[in-house]
Amino acid sequence: MTTIKDIAKSFYISKYYLCHRFKEVTGLTIIQYLNHIKIQQACYLLIHTKLTIIEIGNECGFNSSMCF
Repeated sequence: MTTIKDIAKSFYISKYYLCHRFKEVTGLTIIQYLNHIKIQQACYLLIHTKLTIIEIGNECGFNSSMCF
């Protein structure tokens, strides 16, 4: 799994600076952005597949059905 620290390292910046700049540019934290992407993917899968809700939650990276 890639971490924020790994991403920052690939750009030769600190994770704190990456998080600050990301929020400044997008208006969202990295975690908020990733959760938004996960929810979009889950919505797509709910509409376009016959997967169960549990399967979709797992597929989209939610660690538990409670989180999903």
